[in-house]
Amino acid sequence: MLLCRKFPTATRIRPSRGDAGIDVLVPLEHGHAVYQVKRFSANLTTGQKTQIVDSYERLAASELVRALDVREWHLVMPLDPTKENLLWFRGLGADASYSQAWDGLTFCDALAAEYPTVVDYYLHDGRDRLETALSSMTDILRLEKRLTGGGPIQPAEAIDGLLALDDALNRSDPFYRYSISLGDTDLTREEEWLVAAAQTSDGSRTVTVRVFARCAESVVERPVPMSVRIDPAGDTELLAKLRDFTKFGVGFTAPDGTVDVDMDLPGGLGGSLKSGSLTISPARRKGELVEFRLQVLDPQGATVAESRVRQVEFSEGTSKLGARTLLAEERDAFTMEIRFDLETQTTTCHFEASDPSGRRPEDVVAGFRVLKALCSPNLFRIVPLFGPPEGTAFPTVEVERNPWVTLARLVEVVDEIQAHTTTRLTVPDPAVVTMKELRDLEEVAELLRGEVVSKPWDSFTLHLHPGRATPEMDAMTAMVVNDLKVQVGDAEVALGYVQMVIPAARVRPGPPVLHDDHVDVVLEPMNEMPATLRHTTADPRPTQ
Repeated sequence: MLLCRKFPTATRIRPSRGDAGIDVLVPLEHGHAVYQVKRFSANLTTGQKTQIVDSYERLAASELVRALDVREWHLVMPLDPTKENLLWFRGLGADASYSQAWDGLTFCDALAAEYPTVVDYYLHDGRDRLETALSSMTDILRLEKRLTGGGPIQPAEAIDGLLALDDALNRSDPFYRYSISLGDTDLTREEEWLVAAAQTSDGSRTVTVRVFARCAESVVERPVPMSVRIDPAGDTELLAKLRDFTKFGVGFTAPDGTVDVDMDLPGGLGGSLKSGSLTISPARRKGELVEFRLQVLDPQGATVAESRVRQVEFSEGTSKLGARTLLAEERDAFTMEIRFDLETQTTTCHFEASDPSGRRPEDVVAGFRVLKALCSPNLFRIVPLFGPPEGTAFPTVEVERNPWVTLARLVEVVDEIQAHTTTRLTVPDPAVVTMKELRDLEEVAELLRGEVVSKPWDSFTLHLHPGRATPEMDAMTAMVVNDLKVQVGDAEVALGYVQMVIPAARVRPGPPVLHDDHVDVVLEPMNEMPATLRHTTADPRPTQ
């Protein structure tokens, strides 16, 4: 346990025929360190050396050396080596691919001095430390006396008492540490090593006590048992969530009034809760990033869209009949949940798009292109991040069932417009963008690509300023130039000019409408020939 306190992420290995001589396994930045613990405290006998050699050779011959990427092997015992011991020890693994170290009495004494609560717990029942902790309560009582004395107290005067309280709480427990806070505290936030949190309130103030494991083995040595009873009471939705939890480990929330809990928390914080609510969330993946490529393929096997995804969750059902993993697109454009049903031997996938509102288009466009392409006859597959793209391809949904096409069109068109302006654009809220507004944006994107856009027209009004003659021709070809401006969310963007050529127009019969500074003339189409629109960066209008 001292080693586990020294290396909080360490794991103790229970003795077994296949333990490969590993007592404690410690993750390193790269690979692992193996610790073999012996109780030898006097000069080594031949039999004791044989035991050490046997432990070492079991590891050296094991496939675990390669599987765990063992970088270090440590022999730990309360005995410092002699020169002769070191010569013998160095010859033990002369050909090994990992380093060897003898951690003797000096090392063990240092551990005991650094973690005295562990020594007290196992050797002295923790009494000495507990008595010291209780005696320190006098510092807290001094603060209590000031509080009950009726006199005012300054915040600075409370600091020593609060520090004494923290010291008293955390001095004796070798497995857990405690944190107390006063105020409205969020219980849902994730914190490293957090095991449990308890809150109590007097109606206006809330006290939160958080319990943190000192190392990974704390919950093994001092478990946190809990009994939970959930009554769905005819709630079919909750019943379905419970089935998903027991089979796949899917998180869920049981509403208020459906849950009874009995728990034995460290620090005397356990107890019973009746008619409460409960939220269970899968643990978020930590440590080394696990990434893949998600590819969408056409029927010929060519890649039409691709994005990186990373694993963020993995859970198993309590029934051991299923498992699930949650993948997130590298820029969080979408998530992908994969469920493995071991009972029916089937795999199902579910995609969920994120809300792109306010996101920079270049950040999410790749992910939304993948979602847009997830429709038949295309297939999708998950392949390694590097190397040959090998993996089973799965069918996609029918195109009319793809709910992400419109979202992807919006993200794509904003991304395309962004390439033509230095104004920072973000994706507008899809809920307030109408289909007409989306089509107008896509028309602008077509113009920016240099395409000629044809569109019908009915009529428009010319403002003729003084000195301009009124057109009198029955048929004419007209060209109209306007500034090309577009509204993207809250941003108005100037993108040059658009010139519209009308192949067959005439002046609407009747007198022109006179104004103080101009005359209005209405042009109307002579036939159904559409107008053509082109984009230009230079203003083609003649200067005055």
